[in-house]
Amino acid sequence: MKQIYIHTCESYIPPYRQPVQEAISTGCYPQHEAHKDQYKAIAQEKNLWPVDMVIECAKRSIQQSNFRHSQISFLTYSYIHRQGQKHLWQPAAYLQHKLDINQSLAVSVNHGCNSMMLCAKLAMDHLTANDNEVALITSADRFNTSDFDRWQSDYAVVYGDAAVAALLSTHPGPFEILHFQHCAVSELEIMHRQSTPKIETQVAHDDYYDTRSAKKDYLNKHGKEAFILNMQNALQSLKKTLMEETSLGTNKAKWLVLPNVGKSILSHLYEPIFLELAERNFWEFGQYIGHAGASDQFLGLALLKEKELLKPGDRIILIGAGAGFSCSTMLIEYNPKI
Repeated sequence: MKQIYIHTCESYIPPYRQPVQEAISTGCYPQHEAHKDQYKAIAQEKNLWPVDMVIECAKRSIQQSNFRHSQISFLTYSYIHRQGQKHLWQPAAYLQHKLDINQSLAVSVNHGCNSMMLCAKLAMDHLTANDNEVALITSADRFNTSDFDRWQSDYAVVYGDAAVAALLSTHPGPFEILHFQHCAVSELEIMHRQSTPKIETQVAHDDYYDTRSAKKDYLNKHGKEAFILNMQNALQSLKKTLMEETSLGTNKAKWLVLPNVGKSILSHLYEPIFLELAERNFWEFGQYIGHAGASDQFLGLALLKEKELLKPGDRIILIGAGAGFSCSTMLIEYNPKI
């Protein structure tokens, strides 16, 4: 595969962050769950719809690059939640229209919280086959536009609103992708599937956003250990390949960006496997955002650059995972003068 670079990565995070203590005091978030999850505040958008949030990021990403709109041949838009429009509407096509990039292959991707990482792989494959072209990958979600309860619809996760856009190309750029790997854990897809499909009714609608019930059924039948073991095996396999193909065994990365899930999941699953590979953990910032769906990994990358926390030669590990289940690892090196 040809060498792929990330040229720009721009984020949108709403200015309003609801303090966790406020959510506890109003009864939105149980105290015992807050203690386990360890979030501090959650980003919440009050005006822009997800695709409009991402348009801001995409425009900045293109403007700050050396590429023309006409060079963008591949576009993806990842999301996990309601986009506020009619059934069959395609947000990637809306983005394509607003950015005036009709020449691009545009795809809307709803494949869990690992969607944007999977789209990065699709973009890399596209660029390998189509040299001198550019790929734009994006993601956005806003969780206060439905009956979904950002605080209690899921276990050990509070959902925050955000958007991110990144431009990829084979032309040398500031972020070099040194490694990418993914794997599937499809035996866990049942964790988000009810036992029997339901025709749409008001009762079914009321139950639609209750992700806890399907997970509870799985845990009652198989136990928490079955989930942990399946995920550990997948993540350990990814770590093994990552260490075999890079120098992380002897030379730590600067930053580790994990999914912004609650600390109880991080400390039991992700951190024991990956924490030793990096000097710093993005969770110190992620706990003030919440889990932003498919955006977490590239959102972390964008914020590290924005906060000027990267120096030339720094390497960043991105770890993604999402319903399905699928898991991904990416290692990036930052060299801004390229």
